[in-house]
Amino acid sequence: MRDPKRLEKPPRRTSGEHRGPDRPTGQGFVTAAEAAELLGVRPATLYAYVSRGLLRSETVPGSPRSRRYPVEDVEALRLRQSLRRHPERAAPQALHFGAPVLESALTLVEGGRLFYRGCDAVELARTESFERVAA
Repeated sequence: MRDPKRLEKPPRRTSGEHRGPDRPTGQGFVTAAEAAELLGVRPATLYAYVSRGLLRSETVPGSPRSRRYPVEDVEALRLRQSLRRHPERAAPQALHFGAPVLESALTLVEGGRLFYRGCDAVELARTESFERVAA
């Protein structure tokens, strides 16, 4: 017999199955229920994503107990989940993100060049030992 108080997990979806409501990218915000449905997760998981910094949220104006989520953030997380499930698609997509995945004070990619600690990495490879550069 099923316990009516127990929360059930949403059904698992197959990789090609539609995942929630269609909402064009760049169209503002979605509710917690909509964001959870788009990501295929429960609301508790959605809140965990916010606490880990994977997703931004803000208070709904006029409703201080409600949160809303930028569609752009939800779509980015949805894409990230998809790439994790299909790693063969990750490399081509990585070139189109535009922004660095991780901010770093050690490295910089600018003008098609890689810099390490402020020095051109190609030049360092030609002129310095690995140990000297790493020190």
